[in-house]
Amino acid sequence: MVYSIKEDVVRYILRVKVVQQREERQTFENQGGGEVEKKPIKVDQKIGRNDPCPCGSGKKYKNCCGRMA
Repeated sequence: MVYSIKEDVVRYILRVKVVQQREERQTFENQGGGEVEKKPIKVDQKIGRNDPCPCGSGKKYKNCCGRMA
């Protein structure tokens, strides 16, 4: 019985067909032309682990919102 289960599993694995979806790419000609304005990247100051949490809870960052990061 175990042999037949293994055989069935192998048969199903070998029959699997992977289907990949093609990404639809937008062409720049269809977007109305014009130049795209580049925006500078904002670099915020890093919060230290022992600093107070910016959410206003009064806890240390590492014990509050920093735990999720």
